[in-house]
Amino acid sequence: MATQAIIARLTDPDDPTKFAGMYVGGDGYPTHTGRAVWRQVVAHFRGDLDQAARYYIDQHPTGWKLLGAEAIGDDICYCHDMHEGEQDHWLRTQDQVDSIDYTYVLRPEGLEILRHGRGAGRLIVPWDQERVNWEAIQEKAIAL
Repeated sequence: MATQAIIARLTDPDDPTKFAGMYVGGDGYPTHTGRAVWRQVVAHFRGDLDQAARYYIDQHPTGWKLLGAEAIGDDICYCHDMHEGEQDHWLRTQDQVDSIDYTYVLRPEGLEILRHGRGAGRLIVPWDQERVNWEAIQEKAIAL
């Protein structure tokens, strides 16, 4: 079974636990999807979380098959393979994470990684961190 994830934005400025995001069907681990989102927000979007959220959530309403490891152009979305009317189920909220392994929430202070199910927990990778040890983050996220 694939490691599934969600890339999300905050939806309620008064409640930091409320988010909505787009489904990622494969390789949702921090060492792949987490690293890709963090790199793309820092390098491609230059820290602009609104622009990043528009790309990940609004411009690809059917979700992602896989995010590219290095660049935006390597991302594979479901947009071209879905039929009209099948897109709504890909948008997920904090109440719809039962079968999802990870959620990556775009927060002003950094990328929040939420681990769901067994070993549930959270950690934040700051946007301004110079070097990120994604393997250590994944080990910690798995052990949460």
